[in-house]
Amino acid sequence: VSIAAFNIQVFGESKFSKPDVVTELLRICKRYDMVVVQEIRDSSETVIYDFQKLMNQDKSVANYSITVGARQGRSSSKEQYAFLYKPSLFKLLTAYDYTDTGDKFEREPYVAQF
Repeated sequence: VSIAAFNIQVFGESKFSKPDVVTELLRICKRYDMVVVQEIRDSSETVIYDFQKLMNQDKSVANYSITVGARQGRSSSKEQYAFLYKPSLFKLLTAYDYTDTGDKFEREPYVAQF
């Protein structure tokens, strides 16, 4: 089992509109059974799902399921986290946004248990 965490840096519509960038991101992410994607900045909240669809178009690689946290952040720069994973290897038990009662995090962690 191989797992990676990847901060794609401002992953939104602009980056997703660049075919060369998307091709490279797909090449990297398909190496792993699970990829935790950080810094999704997409007010439409569609890009990560479109990325998942592209990952699943490659029939030589097992399909990926996805779980995505809520947009987080104190400023207008909201970010999300996502877990892309192969359901043939992982069963998602629960996923939730961490409750930060002390307001210690700029962006609350997204937690997933498999």
